[in-house]
Amino acid sequence: MPTVLNDATLVSVAVKLVETKYKLSVFPMRHGDTIAFQTRKGRSPSPERPHQVAWVAHGLTNGMTIAIRAKYPEADKNKRLLENDYELTEAQPLKQSGLVNLRSPQEVDIWRYNVLLIDKDGNPLDSVDPDIIIKPDP
Repeated sequence: MPTVLNDATLVSVAVKLVETKYKLSVFPMRHGDTIAFQTRKGRSPSPERPHQVAWVAHGLTNGMTIAIRAKYPEADKNKRLLENDYELTEAQPLKQSGLVNLRSPQEVDIWRYNVLLIDKDGNPLDSVDPDIIIKPDP
C-alpha cells in the first residue's frame, strides 16, 4: 500500500462491481468534508492541518484509469491546485495534489472536480463530482 504525506487529506476512490456495472465510491464525498489549508505568507504551517490532498485508488483492474479533472479549469487561473488533471492507475494508485492555493488569502475557496472511471479503451464507465474546500491556515 502506498504511503501518504502527513500533511495531506486522504480521499479514497474505490471501484466496485455492482451487478454488471463498475461504479465509483468516494470517501469523503459530501460537500465540506474534504478540506485543505494554505498557509499565509510569513506564517508557519499548522502541523495538524492538511495542506494538500492525496487520492488513493482501490479496486482498479483490467487497465482501468481514474481521472480526476477540474470541473472549471478555465476559471482556475490562479491554480488552487497544482494541476487541473490527475490520474490514478493500478500501477500508480496514489496521487498528491501538491500544496493548495487560495485565490484570496482571506477567503475560503472551493475546487470542484470530477472523478471519472475510464476503461482500457478510453470509455467512461462512471463518474462522481466531489469538491475540496480550501481555507486559510491562520
